[in-house]
Amino acid sequence: MRRDTNFRMASTSKPVSVAAAMVLLDECRLRLDDLVEPWLPELANRQVLKRLDGPLDETVPRRRPIMVRDVLTSTFGLGMDTLPLMYQPGERW
Repeated sequence: MRRDTNFRMASTSKPVSVAAAMVLLDECRLRLDDLVEPWLPELANRQVLKRLDGPLDETVPRRRPIMVRDVLTSTFGLGMDTLPLMYQPGERW
């Protein structure tokens, strides 16, 4: 292997993003309990499904905001852009 050897990268957005976040955490420019809404405004004011097998319009409010910790541990509810969250933030992976 040489310094200019090419490698194929696939599905690396999460590890690269987490590595960047860890640098910001190490520099104290980001905290685990910071709200993610300033950086990911699409996660603001998201509703949560009442039941996973229920209709998309049967939702309840979030119990708490989504934190950086929730995003880094994949426990923020994992809803899609136009869909409600599947779980309350911090409850499930």
